[in-house]
Amino acid sequence: MPSFLGFGYPPKSEHSDFNGQKEITNLINTVFNVLLEAEVRKVRPSDYCLFQAADMFCTLELARKKLENGGLSKSEDLFFRGPRNLRKNYLKSIENKRL
Repeated sequence: MPSFLGFGYPPKSEHSDFNGQKEITNLINTVFNVLLEAEVRKVRPSDYCLFQAADMFCTLELARKKLENGGLSKSEDLFFRGPRNLRKNYLKSIENKRL
């Protein structure tokens, strides 16, 4: 059996949240509620695809703004494979979908 940090895997009930996802989610929600007075809601599975599409469009729009104002970060440049590829394969495609 593979080991987890040399001690074996924790029992199934502990293993499902062993990465601390629940605690991080609670912390982020608390910060949003206290500092930003923002209401945080869970995304229903039926709305998840729409949520992902909106997130993608916002991310690409942010990349466009960064490109116009000085350039991409090193990780963005690697991810999009350069400014030319970003413009050609991503920004041009979403420009046609703009309302």
